[in-house]
Amino acid sequence: MRLKWSDSLSILRYLIRVSAVIARFLKKMCKILKKFCTQVGRQPLKVFLMRLPWVGIMVAKGYSVRKAEQGDLAAVMQVERQSFEENIVEAESVFADRIAYVSDCNYVLIKAGTQSVCGYFTAELWDASPIVADAFALGHSVRERHQPAGTVLYISSFALLPEVRGQSIAEKFFVAAIEHIISVFPQLKRIILLVHEDWHKAIRIYEKQGFIRIQILDQFAWFGNKRAFIYEKTI
Repeated sequence: MRLKWSDSLSILRYLIRVSAVIARFLKKMCKILKKFCTQVGRQPLKVFLMRLPWVGIMVAKGYSVRKAEQGDLAAVMQVERQSFEENIVEAESVFADRIAYVSDCNYVLIKAGTQSVCGYFTAELWDASPIVADAFALGHSVRERHQPAGTVLYISSFALLPEVRGQSIAEKFFVAAIEHIISVFPQLKRIILLVHEDWHKAIRIYEKQGFIRIQILDQFAWFGNKRAFIYEKTI
């Protein structure tokens, strides 16, 4: 079967248009690849990948860590409610601000099979001025407290769903998040956190990772007047 001249001309025009689209696509991909190679050259590949919200880094078999996104809020709040007593559960708006204003300090633990969020880690940077008890208030404004050039990393919250605990995953998640933050913010000198006196498993993780108890807050108001411990680690 012979093609008419008009048909051949139409096919040729179509191929030209397709070629133009492919050329534009390849040009765009070359720019992306060039930028990727430049960024990787400036920092470890693992750090660069974790800065991409859709990329997860494996921390244990079946589990990975990636940056938290606003779309994770519902799942993060589920973890929050299943991890803490009602009187110390922080509001969704608090986590929304943390993710929006301190993106490189907030991470989620992802279960590979379902791609569901089963844990979260939130932190912010503070300056090195004397830290008073009120600074640890639950629900404090990260917009007011976070200092991008700060040298103190404050771990504001860290939790996993009950079914994920007891598998050594919590500690691996905790360590991976801290390592990445330190890589992104090389000016950091120390890490601090606050823990309820009854959270014995969390305390074991912190002490195993070299955190030292430096202060006891008696009758800490935000913990229902229970004692709270401040832990610190020098980087």
